[in-house]
Amino acid sequence: MLKNGGSAVDAVEIAIMLLEDSEITNAGYGSNLTIDGTVECDATIVNHLGRSGAAGAVSQVKNPISLARVVLEASTRPLTLQRVPPNFLVGQGATNFAWEQGLIVMPHDGLISEEARGRWLRWQQDLEAAELKEAQQHPARYERHKASVRRPVSVNPTHLLSTPSSIRPASSLSSSLGDTRLRDSGSSSPVGSNDTLMPPPRARDTGYMDGIMSQTQKSSSIPGSTSLEASHALGPNMDVETTPPSVATDIHYAKMDQISDTVGAIAVDSHGNIAAGSSSGGIGMKHSGRIGPAALVGIGTAVIPVDPNDPDQTCVATVTSGTGEHIATSMAASTCASRVYYNQRKCEDGSFEEVTEDEALRGMIASEFMGNG
Repeated sequence: MLKNGGSAVDAVEIAIMLLEDSEITNAGYGSNLTIDGTVECDATIVNHLGRSGAAGAVSQVKNPISLARVVLEASTRPLTLQRVPPNFLVGQGATNFAWEQGLIVMPHDGLISEEARGRWLRWQQDLEAAELKEAQQHPARYERHKASVRRPVSVNPTHLLSTPSSIRPASSLSSSLGDTRLRDSGSSSPVGSNDTLMPPPRARDTGYMDGIMSQTQKSSSIPGSTSLEASHALGPNMDVETTPPSVATDIHYAKMDQISDTVGAIAVDSHGNIAAGSSSGGIGMKHSGRIGPAALVGIGTAVIPVDPNDPDQTCVATVTSGTGEHIATSMAASTCASRVYYNQRKCEDGSFEEVTEDEALRGMIASEFMGNG
């Protein structure tokens, strides 16, 4: 991309798209599932001017980084009546925007890999076992906690609140198996117009889907629900052994999960412009609607633009990875970028000393991140 004259933003987007399409990363296809059994992704892209586009807790979008890119581009175009265009969209609004911009919007289970589904089932068992242990060891405290928590509904809450819309693709289980509902190739989107960048979704395990469907038909009928939403509707005591052998084999004796992390990229183009981006499916079994660092500028991704008065034309970009709730308290990306930019390390008395870039980076992690309360 860069050798052919593409911009740093182009390079960051295509690099992260390739990582999102790989099931071994926790981004895009193959991401960790929420506690409700769905995929919700975060992504940010920042250009050399420090302008950003981001999406958080977004479902069904094949490449969240491309959504962040089109949000960035849209944020520079004025709207009528002096409205301010957004540079950060979340949830269903982000999915709708992706569809309007011609990006690929998948069926509800289109981003769920078999490995991610298996992890979710194992983690559900671990969660049930932990809750049972808590109930046995501290029955009074458990009952108080149980009484104070609203019992979840047996269907995804968004299905109760939303109305039928032409924006939502594949509203039934049968259509979600084979219909990706791609927009026409005449879209003006830089991603939607290039089919070579977006391989077709992987074939799903129809045996597993049929098994879940038969179980769901026995328990309840949920219009518009997908395989994992339907299986979650069976309740927290769903027996893993009722799933077909292809999914349940050795589920109790699985080795340590091979889980990758947030993905990111930083690029500098032939014009000397820098850009950075990150994408993540978030931590496993997270609350639905949780926003992670990959969607947050200054926390997961940061760029310090070139100062026009700087003769060295120095710029810095950073991307972080880890538990977002901890990263957010230290503004890790922006703090790290600042320390590297100024070659500074914070001393115990609060003053700063000049050090090498490597020492600045290590000092920030050791004291300002690991030492943060």
